Amino acid sequence: MEFDWLKAGFLFVVYVAVDFLDGYCTKKLVQGRPFLSANSGTAVVFLLAFGVISYIENPWYILPIALGSWVGTFLCTKYG
Repeated sequence: MEFDWLKAGFLFVVYVAVDFLDGYCTKKLVQGRPFLSANSGTAVVFLLAFGVISYIENPWYILPIALGSWVGTFLCTKYG
């Protein structure tokens, strides 16, 4: 199991986007904006799949994923 720091950094950025988009999707659902909600929800699913494949390959990738998730949720709540 090789840990690639570049891949870990990419996963961090991807999961910042995942959680930001997830919050955005929820916001658009509440606002009754189905097109924007559906588009952001679809993007979340595709990005989540990349993370799942990565941490099945190496469980250490859960760390940048979890940190990215925290940052994404924080940013969406503060600025989204």
